[in-house]
Amino acid sequence: MEQAIIELAASMSLIDGMKKEDFLKTVFDKDELPIKHYPESRIYACVIPVKVRRAAKFSIPNRVTGNSREVVIDKLFEVFMKGPIGSEQETLTTLFQEFIDNRKKDPDFTAHTVRKNQCDWNTYFKDTPLALTKISKVTPADLFSHFKSITEGRQMTRHAFGNAKGLLNQLFDLAYEKNLVEHNICRELSTRRLKFKPEGSKQNLIYSTEERNRIVDELKDSESVYDKAIIMQFCLGCRISEVKGLYWSDLDFDRKEINIHRELVDDEDGTPILKNHTKSGLSEGNRVLPMTPRAEAVFNSIPKPENKESLVFLKDYKPIKTQTVNSHLQAVCKKLNIRYLSSHKIRAWGITEALASGMDQATVMRIAGHATPETMTHYVRVARLNRDIGQRFGEVFD
Repeated sequence: MEQAIIELAASMSLIDGMKKEDFLKTVFDKDELPIKHYPESRIYACVIPVKVRRAAKFSIPNRVTGNSREVVIDKLFEVFMKGPIGSEQETLTTLFQEFIDNRKKDPDFTAHTVRKNQCDWNTYFKDTPLALTKISKVTPADLFSHFKSITEGRQMTRHAFGNAKGLLNQLFDLAYEKNLVEHNICRELSTRRLKFKPEGSKQNLIYSTEERNRIVDELKDSESVYDKAIIMQFCLGCRISEVKGLYWSDLDFDRKEINIHRELVDDEDGTPILKNHTKSGLSEGNRVLPMTPRAEAVFNSIPKPENKESLVFLKDYKPIKTQTVNSHLQAVCKKLNIRYLSSHKIRAWGITEALASGMDQATVMRIAGHATPETMTHYVRVARLNRDIGQRFGEVFD
């Protein structure tokens, strides 16, 4: 008897499922529902066509997922019979979890970026009333009130606030994509009335040319591939990830040129990941730089393999790691009694020094691989300070 009841319940469920599927086929105007199985992620997903979403009298998600075809059908049925799934439960907290999970799977985002997003969330939003409010109920006044609370008393810099608001902008973008909100109120909100802590002195956050020359001179006879990578970064003004991603095929010794168009980054586990584009992922990041005599000497000091489609900077046939590059940089700074700054500050030195030398901003943008002038703003300010104060102060006061 018990087995018969179980079988009856199963058959009723099947019939119920068939009724739901027939109903959904009518809604989609298709003979078969566009439900796809993705074995690698163990999910089933159905993308709801634009024409179906536009025809609905309520907001519905772009797609519905589940761990089985039946679950997806149930969720789809709920969408069209009861309104959008989870719209009344979605909060910034649930959206952030989805956002960060997506970024962890996306090869275009480094582990460092993911950690920074998580840190900004934990610092400025986690467990706050704003983060726990239903996303559809958040108002511009709620946002401004929260921004006011985290900046009150000038407790954060404008740069830090920009990072925090930027994260929130992206969460509201996600909410808009999921049809949970009609528009991104965060991007539309003016924050000009907020007051911020003054930024730290930028000229104290880069190497000086004298420090650069001392470091390069100290390392010039070193056989360490890490020391050679440090010198190369000082010769190119590139990101360390771009130096690590150089192939022998990127070097043209006849034309004295270096082709920058990829980077090598480390994931959360320290596993190297080669990306066939630079950080921005835009064409502006790809550039050809002159090969200076010093840079050429570094390349010539490294044994060249027969296969040019291999990395230049290898240690024991493995890609070098940024953390170890920084350890070598820290060691030489300690030896020379120079303040230690990470390898990223070498790039900052290069961009700033190029601007301070009088090189026009458009040229420096191409050298640095920056897509917009806004990215160059603080470099321009520091370069102006270095040039005007360093060179003209003595003319006035000496």
